Amino acid sequence: MKILIKLLSSIALVAILIPSLTACTETQSLPGQPTSAPTPTPTTDTTFTVGTEPFHICYDGTNIWVTNYGSNSVTKLKASDGTTLGIYTGFDHPMAICYDGANIWVTNSGSNTVTKLRASDGTALGTYTVGDEPRYICSDGTNIWVTNFSSHSVTKLRVSDGTTLGTYTGFDYPMAICSDGTNIWVVNWDSGIKESKDSNLFKLRASDGTTLVTTPTIGTAPGGICYDGTNIWVTNYGSNSVTKLKASDGTILGTTPIGTGPGAICYDGTNIWVVNSGSNIELGNVAKLRVSDSTILGYHSVGTRPEGICYDGTNIWVTNFGSNSITKLPVLTVTLSTTPALASSPVLTSTLASSSALTSTSNPIPYGTYVYTFGRLNDNITLNRDGTYILSGNTRSKEVGTYVIQGTKLIVTNDVTGGVGYYIYKYSSQFKCLSLSTDNGVTWLSYYK
Repeated sequence: MKILIKLLSSIALVAILIPSLTACTETQSLPGQPTSAPTPTPTTDTTFTVGTEPFHICYDGTNIWVTNYGSNSVTKLKASDGTTLGIYTGFDHPMAICYDGANIWVTNSGSNTVTKLRASDGTALGTYTVGDEPRYICSDGTNIWVTNFSSHSVTKLRVSDGTTLGTYTGFDYPMAICSDGTNIWVVNWDSGIKESKDSNLFKLRASDGTTLVTTPTIGTAPGGICYDGTNIWVTNYGSNSVTKLKASDGTILGTTPIGTGPGAICYDGTNIWVVNSGSNIELGNVAKLRVSDSTILGYHSVGTRPEGICYDGTNIWVTNFGSNSITKLPVLTVTLSTTPALASSPVLTSTLASSSALTSTSNPIPYGTYVYTFGRLNDNITLNRDGTYILSGNTRSKEVGTYVIQGTKLIVTNDVTGGVGYYIYKYSSQFKCLSLSTDNGVTWLSYYK
């Protein structure tokens, strides 16, 4: 069931789940060049079930590793046939994952730590404290780098024992991160909750964390980053595009419209692959681009709300956050379409009272406090009897405004904070997704049961 809430004034726009970004092997996949072959016969993809809300994914040279955000676990699968080799627990809302050549590293966004696992058997070798709300992670071949979204910093850890070698500040809200072999590139949101603003990149010298380049603005709500051997590629979730930059100096070489909600991105040695999370209109998919000129070579639909992506030397692997699965696509033989597949038209429902998530009392005014996930942490929206609301929680300052009920519609007015609206994604049984649409200048906020 889908429920609409009509907003006459806007609140700060957020797409925190974008996610993401990609991390480490998603952005630095093994580059192995596909071998030449005759014109291939198209083959279908293969889907494998993993844990709840799989987020990011990486390849260790033999196996695939997946973080399951909702079930606080990590799944290891055989790359050759998708057989589950192990499910490891003890994580706290694991997000990003990467491989250092011997070990797997996982960010725990709920406990401000990273966990190191031995790749051969999944044994936990240590858990190390980093900054607030660690998002993404990568290896530079010697050390591990972590972006700390809420403490506006990047942490550098020694691979051998997890010792913190440096914490670098000066960021607004650091997101995705990757290495170009010599330097570290960090996606920097200029605001953590206002997706309407553009963001930029920082280039850091890996040896000492010195900032070498700060690029001009690149796009809205950038979510993923990777390196192709010459250039840096960044997805712009909020502006539905991909930006290509020269790795030597950060010069922007071009921006290409790509699809709805682009997030994770990786390089297969020849082409760039981008995850598009989709919308009510467009199914989630991956897009393939030619490196030389950013031409879109085609799209392939995957599962619901794809988030992460990596390359294993032969196949592209994608996590489907909304359908608790991962999809394997053979690079040389996957069937591509010229445009993204369209979803069926959604059934719109505007009856607020029919939602168990927002029905806390028989009172016609649905006052009460409702928990939703915002920025990977639990935040609250409180509807008061006097017609005022408060948005508060771990990832935002307190925001207030007023609301009224007209029939079955909740109308929010007089938003003090301004902005253009916001997205909220809920991962529990209460509600799953909040998104925006506009009709004659009036913004509607909708979510799905």
